Amino acid sequence: MSIYFTRTLIRNNWMNIRKNIEHLSDYTEITHHFKRRKNNLLSFDGYNHCGALCLSTYSLLNNNNIDCKVVRSQIGYGKHYEDHVFIQLNNDIILDPSYKQFLRDNRGYKDVYQNMLYEQLDDFYIGNKKELFKLFNNMISLNKKYHKYENTTIEDINYFYDNPICITDKFKKNIHLVKF
Repeated sequence: MSIYFTRTLIRNNWMNIRKNIEHLSDYTEITHHFKRRKNNLLSFDGYNHCGALCLSTYSLLNNNNIDCKVVRSQIGYGKHYEDHVFIQLNNDIILDPSYKQFLRDNRGYKDVYQNMLYEQLDDFYIGNKKELFKLFNNMISLNKKYHKYENTTIEDINYFYDNPICITDKFKKNIHLVKF
């Protein structure tokens, strides 16, 4: 399948993907920038829900016979780690329904940076890693321009995309939890 077809499929089902995480999590309110949501502005970034969003997205892709892998990268060891889950298509295409969480900044809510993040950028990312990191770099620079120092760095984000391991089998076992 083409990236265009996959992007259109995700876009046409985005609200269902988001709605599915309500069945998978008890704390979906954190998936929105709280100041923007309170002011009825676009605010979804998927914060801390990459796994649930990927399960819902994987289910949709699987139902449409789109070959993909669910992968996970981890920072830290033992009880002190953070991880990120995303989907790989054709080994070089990233589909990340929660990429915006890395750009969240609670210092503002209605400035140029926040409007760009929540109103101009796609709800999900689909493309290669080089273009994703170009987007991250541009947004980090914009954030620094408006807030005088960056909220995150490209090095911080890079860890979440380095050396992912395939966890597709785990997601296949739980696909029944999602409804389309």
